[in-house]
Amino acid sequence: MFMDEFAGRLGALRRLRGLTQERLADVSGLSVRGIRELERGRGRAPRPRTAALLADALLLAGAERADFLALTTARGRCDIDAAPPGELPPAINDLTGRDGELARLASLASPGIAFRRPGPAVVVLHSLAGIGKTSLAIGAGHRVRSGFPDGQLFADMLGGTLKPLDPAVVLGRFLRSLGVPDEQLPPTRAARVALYRTLTHDRRLVVVLDNAADERQVRPLLPAGAGSFVLVTSRRPLAGMEAVERLALGILTHPAGRALLRSIVGPRAIAEPAATAELAGLCGHLPLALRIAGNRLASRPSWSVARMVGQLRDLGTRLSTLTAGDQGVRAAFAVSYGQLTPAAALVFRRSSLLAPADFGVSLAAVTADLPDAPTAAALEELVDFGLLCTAGERYQFHELVRLFALERLQQDEPGRTVVAARARMVGWVLQRTGRSGYAGPVPGPGHDPMVS
Repeated sequence: MFMDEFAGRLGALRRLRGLTQERLADVSGLSVRGIRELERGRGRAPRPRTAALLADALLLAGAERADFLALTTARGRCDIDAAPPGELPPAINDLTGRDGELARLASLASPGIAFRRPGPAVVVLHSLAGIGKTSLAIGAGHRVRSGFPDGQLFADMLGGTLKPLDPAVVLGRFLRSLGVPDEQLPPTRAARVALYRTLTHDRRLVVVLDNAADERQVRPLLPAGAGSFVLVTSRRPLAGMEAVERLALGILTHPAGRALLRSIVGPRAIAEPAATAELAGLCGHLPLALRIAGNRLASRPSWSVARMVGQLRDLGTRLSTLTAGDQGVRAAFAVSYGQLTPAAALVFRRSSLLAPADFGVSLAAVTADLPDAPTAAALEELVDFGLLCTAGERYQFHELVRLFALERLQQDEPGRTVVAARARMVGWVLQRTGRSGYAGPVPGPGHDPMVS
């Protein structure tokens, strides 16, 4: 077989030159593991660049060099071969309001930056559910893919479900995409990681790991070489990962939100500019909500934009209205809520009584009936999951998240508990001159129509 022939030739030439595998690795710039795998006849046939590095290190010239390099052109006879993978899902045609982020990602993927790093360029896109992380990552992957000739790998890590994917499963998929037949897949996770790193050491790949749950899911899937570009999307910033760029995505600007609705709805949105602007505001300029509202209008040609606005003005039914097919704002938030610790879930529910104003730790602690320290930790957990925003040392809900939190408060806690929490909150505010812990009006029993 081809790889056996190449392995034998490489080993013979190395020994003839009096080199150890370690010394050949030093001279060629390749990894010891990679050379070991090549001499064992395992893995994919070496790419021409790798073969040229080995030929230089072995001081091959003339016919001897030509014969050695000719082995890498016989790729059709290799028992491990495949076309470069192209696994990116289709890019959406109406990605709106992300020009700055796309430019930033393109700059991070440029070869001039990539090859100054010892490892791959890794970017973590993180934020609130429904903000458009996946769409941006896929769009960026398509934009830069021409600079990565060895292909694109993509995996939905299912981090927002009860059963996130085991990295060993994803490694198996990626190794198959890189040309490893099923019968040659290593059985253990550690062996798969080793082979994956060998095969990616000299390749230039775009790797998109969508919806990652945590750092442990991501680390085994990082390519070994400096020439690859990795985009990770997650609701969390994955603070435990080293040597990565982090890009927190915000909601769309008012003009971008209106532009997205116009691109989906068409002439009706253009004919009703005031209603379209109000609709964007009622969606909180959240891309998922905007798309759902826009798609509902697009599927109902007889509806005016004002009709959809009228439906969304009702706070009690807004989240139900923002549901279309298998997509829904409530469902997106519920995934994050289901992953919270009990303390964070409690603080999340009770803090909905403080919105729409921003608030500090002390008032949240009183409302949750918890000490300040665990409340502060819970609030930071909510920030990590994208369920709260920060403004200095204060916290604030996105309006749609706040409506979801109020729903959970109604469903998960008895009415007397809600009344007691509201009483503690009002008492705390009234005791403090200037209401230093609360930026809004003193809430009374009818503070919010969502809470009875």
